[in-house]
Amino acid sequence: MDLDELLDCSQALAMQPPMYGENVIVITNGGGIGVLSSDSAEFHGIPLKTAPADLQAAFYKCMPSYGSPKNPVDITGGTGAKGYEDAIEIALQSDWVGAIAVLYCQSSMTVPIIIAESVCKIVAKFPGNKKPVACCFVGGEECNDAAKKLGESSIPSYDTPKKTMCALSTLRQLAKFNL
Repeated sequence: MDLDELLDCSQALAMQPPMYGENVIVITNGGGIGVLSSDSAEFHGIPLKTAPADLQAAFYKCMPSYGSPKNPVDITGGTGAKGYEDAIEIALQSDWVGAIAVLYCQSSMTVPIIIAESVCKIVAKFPGNKKPVACCFVGGEECNDAAKKLGESSIPSYDTPKKTMCALSTLRQLAKFNL
């Protein structure tokens, strides 16, 4: 682990609870960034299991027919803030989900700060939530502003899926020591 990874993981440790349970769900608006998260999860020892059928059915309601509810959950680029809110709420309510990685890739159809505000709003709807949430916002300066907004709500945000999965891996390891 290098100094940058140490700082990234420290941010997650300071802002989020340990990850109890094995299942990380990835919610994304893009297939490419979802694949990067899968590779990064494997690298950091996080198994990304396919969501159970009932959870997939719930996620499928948050996306167009060409989305993917498996894991990563690809709500597609056009669903916007509402798609993220609905998918995150489903994940927070699911007993199967132990942690949530929210990935956003900037597109012409969405505004990063609006997505960040939606993430903050839906996470705040569940006070006392025991599931860690970590975000990855990829794009330009607007994504940096969105990351600051998330940080103000104690939701760590990173600029790569690798950093996000490293942070969740740290929270997963913490849970093993807190048993």
